[in-house]
Amino acid sequence: MKGDTIIYSYTGKLNVSKGQGSKSYDINLVRESVNISGQTKERASGEDIGGVTINYEPDGSVINNTAKIPDTPISDENGYYTVELALGSYNITASKYDDAGTLVYLSESKLTVNRSDDGTTKNIFVDKKSVTVSGTTTYNNIPKENITIYFVNVTNTETFAAARSDETGSYTMELTPGSYNVSAFSDQFNISGVNYVYVNTTETNYIEVTEGQILTGAPPFNVKLEMKDVETF
Repeated sequence: MKGDTIIYSYTGKLNVSKGQGSKSYDINLVRESVNISGQTKERASGEDIGGVTINYEPDGSVINNTAKIPDTPISDENGYYTVELALGSYNITASKYDDAGTLVYLSESKLTVNRSDDGTTKNIFVDKKSVTVSGTTTYNNIPKENITIYFVNVTNTETFAAARSDETGSYTMELTPGSYNVSAFSDQFNISGVNYVYVNTTETNYIEVTEGQILTGAPPFNVKLEMKDVETF
């Protein structure tokens, strides 16, 4: 058994008489589940997408549905997954979130599993739901590393994401389509006994990303920085 899924079953009767001694009795198992494998792929490009969580829920609209909730597979780095499913009908939700909690890929579909499906390949195609935003953080046109950039949704402040620029000043992240206020900060640093931080200028404190940019990505969003005295900032 895997999760709630019974792989084989048998139902029968055995009559044993007193004093009979040993008796041979064959048990012919019936397979009650199937093994299905495949890859998770982006629908638009056909690219393999790893790290997709695939949830199978028994379809409540189907009368006498024998489906069971299986262990939840997560596709590997190359998009491969395998799952053992009881016979029956399922609603499937395949999703992938980034480390910031932004929904990046999603698909919803239905599947009916029969014994003849054992060993078959069924690829799952997911749709991109977020916009890739990337750029550089610069001070006087010089790239600056370790700048934390916050994106807070204008209409729902509970929707936010953050990124940190690397050693080249570059960053990449995913945003749900919408309008965002942007703030950027560095750690404190000291020059001649005065503590400073880098912050973004008002010129780069807002971005809007649209559904039309989901497949193409947003234009480069380069964050311009200015230096502020910690005591007066």
